Amino acid sequence: MLKSWIRNVVAEGDGTEGNQLKARIDEETAEAVKASASAVSAIAKTNQQLLSKDEVFTLPVHDLLLLLCQ
Repeated sequence: MLKSWIRNVVAEGDGTEGNQLKARIDEETAEAVKASASAVSAIAKTNQQLLSKDEVFTLPVHDLLLLLCQ
């Protein structure tokens, strides 16, 4: 219901304002998707590095988080 009200208020403005708002939302969404893809890639790379080791070892959670945040 709130989303509907917001859309109606936005629609009441001129078409240019609505288009600019939509373009900005689309741009922010694209940036969020890129950041998410980058994070997934970093996690996959870290997993590959860990799995490529010949020895089996366990890391404390803190150390694992540090590796993922590199």
